[in-house]
Amino acid sequence: LWMFIPNFNLNGDSEITIGYKGVYVEPGYKASIFFMDDSDNVVVSSKVVNGKIGKYQINYEYKFLFFNLKKNRLVNVIDNIEPEITGVEDTIKICPKGDISKLEYKAYDEYDGDLPDKVSLIDNGDKLVLGVSDKSGNLVEKIINVSRIDDEGPKINLSGNETMYVSLGTRYIEPGYKAQDNCDGDITSKVLVSGSVGSGVGTYQVTYTVSDSSGNKTQIVRKVVVRNNYLYNI
Repeated sequence: LWMFIPNFNLNGDSEITIGYKGVYVEPGYKASIFFMDDSDNVVVSSKVVNGKIGKYQINYEYKFLFFNLKKNRLVNVIDNIEPEITGVEDTIKICPKGDISKLEYKAYDEYDGDLPDKVSLIDNGDKLVLGVSDKSGNLVEKIINVSRIDDEGPKINLSGNETMYVSLGTRYIEPGYKAQDNCDGDITSKVLVSGSVGSGVGTYQVTYTVSDSSGNKTQIVRKVVVRNNYLYNI
């Protein structure tokens, strides 16, 4: 009588895990009676949603006469893709006293979207470690080499022209200047002005010098030409 008992088995594992970017492919099943394949009479009920994380159960039912055989398979659709940290180079240069918390970067996960508020930052001096996890626990770390140095000189911007003309008998009035440094900010108050403009016809120089807190020095010169306008009008 054993040959009259239906045989019903699932192909593959009873639990399958796939990434959400994958597509579930049914491994199949086999039902037989009297040594004959009867798999076409298996009823499959599946609600697997490709691309959506979750646990899905697939139900298989095979009926023959008074036999009602049931099996099920569990399909886990998971996020197995790490997020990404972008927008920052692997090696950066910052000011010696720079605020590393102002470092700009982006964290993005293909399934969860933007994760900017989830990023952790560990400052190890010459290295920064940025880490972020998505909602599924996929962790990624980005190590950034840091050079804490200021080798950029400040900039002096002159008001007026670099070459100015003054009529003979007219007093030269300094138009002004501003000094800006990439690390120290506004250092106009540290500018040293040297040189003077005489009362006679000629070309004079006014020199502007400034140094930042790292010792980077910048110097520019303005020419002041005192001329007799009467002679120019002849």
